[in-house]
Amino acid sequence: MRPLNLPVCLLIALFFLTFSPAHASQTYYIKDSGSHLSIDELIAAAGATTAAFEWQPITTAIPAFGFSASTYWVRIDLPPLAPADQIFWVNYPLLDTLELHHYRVVPETGLLPVYSVISGDLLPFAHRPLPTRGFSFPLALGAPESHRIYVKMAGTDSLLLPWSVQPLPEFIAAEQQESLILGAAFGLLLVMLLYHTFLFMGSRDGNQRNYCLFVVSNLLLQLLQKGILFQYVLSDMPALNNLLIPVSINLTVVASAVLVNRLLRIHRVGGQQALLLKIITIAGVLVTLGCIVAPGRFTLLLSLGLSVVAVGIIFSISLMRAIAGSRTARYLMLGWTVYIIGGLTFIASRFGLIEPSSLTENSLLLGLCAEVVLVSMAMVARYNQARNQLLITQQKQTEQERELRIAQELIATTARRASDRLETEVQRRTNELEQATRELKTANEQLTTLARIDALTGLHNRRYLAELFASLAAGLKRAAHTQAKPVRRNISFIIGDIDHFKPINDQYGHQTGDECIRDVAGAIRQAVARPDDHIIRYGGEEYLIVLPDTQLDDAIAIAERVRLRVTQLSPAGLPPGRGLTMSFGVSVVVIDSESLAPEQMLHEGIIAADTMLYKAKHAGRNQTVGRA
Repeated sequence: MRPLNLPVCLLIALFFLTFSPAHASQTYYIKDSGSHLSIDELIAAAGATTAAFEWQPITTAIPAFGFSASTYWVRIDLPPLAPADQIFWVNYPLLDTLELHHYRVVPETGLLPVYSVISGDLLPFAHRPLPTRGFSFPLALGAPESHRIYVKMAGTDSLLLPWSVQPLPEFIAAEQQESLILGAAFGLLLVMLLYHTFLFMGSRDGNQRNYCLFVVSNLLLQLLQKGILFQYVLSDMPALNNLLIPVSINLTVVASAVLVNRLLRIHRVGGQQALLLKIITIAGVLVTLGCIVAPGRFTLLLSLGLSVVAVGIIFSISLMRAIAGSRTARYLMLGWTVYIIGGLTFIASRFGLIEPSSLTENSLLLGLCAEVVLVSMAMVARYNQARNQLLITQQKQTEQERELRIAQELIATTARRASDRLETEVQRRTNELEQATRELKTANEQLTTLARIDALTGLHNRRYLAELFASLAAGLKRAAHTQAKPVRRNISFIIGDIDHFKPINDQYGHQTGDECIRDVAGAIRQAVARPDDHIIRYGGEEYLIVLPDTQLDDAIAIAERVRLRVTQLSPAGLPPGRGLTMSFGVSVVVIDSESLAPEQMLHEGIIAADTMLYKAKHAGRNQTVGRA
């Protein structure tokens, strides 16, 4: 089995292994089209046989009424329950209105009221009886006897009532399991977002930016659908929370269309595929504006319809490109396949076609995580393809240069006999050479930029030093010429090395070591903020910081600031309590515009800083040693 097929197989197995036929429960409903029925009227008319009060049985595991503008009353007859702490749980955070009325069924006296509460996401989060993402209501139980629950529900979203009654310990265990899955999924999304954000900051590549927007829009949508954003951020702003749901759906549509359009270079080819993606993007923007201007059920349904159409079109385009041989499109198609399977599993769970569980409830989120990873792999495939094309271009340029040399030799031997023809041939060949030279120059500039950047951290690498020293020396000469007098300049060097890094690689693996190197690079970026300062990955776990116009004390202070930040890091893969420390060596050199070898003096500054680093290591590590 190919490794890329593993996420699809896992979700397909999840769908069939959790399949369970719908089962009947003692639940009934009444449709209140005018939204005028009250609980007192329902209790008073318990024995009536009119159509307005005729309870209809619900034959599915989860009551579902679709996108309806009506209000629905659901009656749930519970068997005798043990007198323990029980929780009535509605695992659906998107209900606008939710009223719950709890009655004891006493044969002698009829229904005795126990508990009533009004909730829903139109009210601030503080109105909920229990602070959970879904709606949780404690049930007060006395002696073992039958109970009846009346639930009133209405809203602009799909009307579902995925209810259950659980003892308090089971409810807490289910919530913890749900939180674990959500934490892992959202953690993965945040890691991918931060990783590609750093790549974008280092490369300014448009595909990296589009990927980050794609992850952000999907992350926002999932946080809203799971009720997490409402619980922790928008708890006092229910109107804004409901408005952001259709807005985030459309932002996801726009981000997906833009990402696919640019990543597969459809906009350069044009045609029907480019036109469809452009229409989807414009429609997503217009529907987003419509949701802001006129929020309601119509714009929500319009957003959902657009998202379904967009997913179908994007999947079809990815499939056609994959069939045509695009490796990037294969990853995209696989990602959308996993996402669609996760969505179908989630919908089937909501409508009671399969047994609900923590996995099925989060299958859409898990499918999104798999898609985000696969889209990232698609971008890697795209960059590999571009690199291969660049190498092919260089080979072609080399071949053209060889042909040019042969042509020039031929011209030299046949100049007297075919001067007119030769001049034409020379002109043609010269034009080809100029074109080839321009292309080769562009390719070399791209390679030079890539050669100076460390792929793991995004920092400059050691090759950048020669260019930096030449630039500093030239700047000193220019300043002396401008001021018409000798100029001196302080240059501070800081060399830092991660302490005990080899045991980290040996014990926790090279992937964890790479995470440590990236995290330390991020800490150095935060501590060294001046535009003229330079950060270089000097070796495996060594970093060099070049600080122009900086005194020794200031350089030592900066090194200490970096060291303290590193001690606060918690890289992924390291156990709790296993942090990082660094040792630093600091030196200062003064370069003079009249010196014959300013670059040699700069190299001596690095050697001096390295000597100080050696002393810091032998003094016990996790410290800074410096001298002028």
